[in-house]
Amino acid sequence: NHIWFYEGDLAAARHWMRRVAELDPGLVGYALSGCRLLLDLRQLDAARTCVEGFASRAPDAPAVLLTSGLVALSEGRNQVARDTLQAMLENHAEAEPFLTGLATQALMLAGDDEGALAHFRSRLPGLFQPDSEFPDRDVSLVVDAGTLMMRSDPVVGRPILEAALRRMETLDRIRGGDAYRWHDIYARAALGQEAQAVAALREAVDSGLRWHNWMIDHRPELDPIRDHPDFQAAMADLLADIERQREAMPMDAAP
Repeated sequence: NHIWFYEGDLAAARHWMRRVAELDPGLVGYALSGCRLLLDLRQLDAARTCVEGFASRAPDAPAVLLTSGLVALSEGRNQVARDTLQAMLENHAEAEPFLTGLATQALMLAGDDEGALAHFRSRLPGLFQPDSEFPDRDVSLVVDAGTLMMRSDPVVGRPILEAALRRMETLDRIRGGDAYRWHDIYARAALGQEAQAVAALREAVDSGLRWHNWMIDHRPELDPIRDHPDFQAAMADLLADIERQREAMPMDAAP
């Protein structure tokens, strides 16, 4: 499923997410990926209906709280998003690292810098020390932690982002694919490398990037480049492809 997602075959990804929900409704966390995919497809109403269906069965499940928070964030209800995401992190600290990591990222995007920073420090102990190390699986979190620090303490934030960029470049050479394309763009923008960030997006789209990260609409570090003609042209090409994919698949909200 993740291979299809990152290769841009959103129809296949959607199909198998729905099959998981049909075959084993107990796998709520995995099946809710289908609701989050709808956010990437910019189908906000369908995403809301999707997560509400799971919430009626398991309202306190960590994945349900996380996805409810993401939907609220996408709707501009930032306070609701913050409250929901904080509840998830406080009540489900032992949930899957992927879920708690995504909740921390979303908490930052919802405007709770202090809360997000506390969770980043807990999840990534030692990251804010010189020459710190971090596992490959946490590289996107490292980008967000570094981006957050750039707002308050660039002396600390800059080396974190530079280390994350080096790691993503290595991982992309080893693994290939587009898993880190967006966070590469976020890191470059946060470092003030505006031309490189725009060029990275253009290169990603030209080389086959076919999925839209819901976070992009909520990243303040991208604000200085949103009006750049090349940024807008690359986004227009990407969103046109997303629209073609949406038209090619059923867009009902069933999980």
